[in-house]
Amino acid sequence: MSGISFNIELLGMPELTAVFEQAPDKVVQALATAIFDEVNNIFNESQMQVPVDLGTLRSSGQVDPPEVSGASVSVTFGYGGAASEYAVIVHEDLEAYHDDGKAKYLEDPLMAAEAGMSERIGAALAAALG
Repeated sequence: MSGISFNIELLGMPELTAVFEQAPDKVVQALATAIFDEVNNIFNESQMQVPVDLGTLRSSGQVDPPEVSGASVSVTFGYGGAASEYAVIVHEDLEAYHDDGKAKYLEDPLMAAEAGMSERIGAALAAALG
């Protein structure tokens, strides 16, 4: 599967730091849930943009569950599997015509979601942690 990785670094949040010190597992789990939800929203938008010929590329898309290692959380998502030979080609070929969908079907939703992402994740953490 072809995936996208991004890091979120929370700075200047003494309240969150205090909560983290009191209940680190709860904070990391809340962060994992918030990031997983954010990635699912991005993926759902990509599903509306991915080109469809026979449907193999669209159906190859997936979001893996969060992986937690200490205070680090990662979520892998993308397209590949049975479509791995052409998923990147279709994604990158800006000259190709598609009846349904378009190139940059994963990158564009990610870039659109970038605005406000830290605020949405922060709000989800605040709601989860009270």
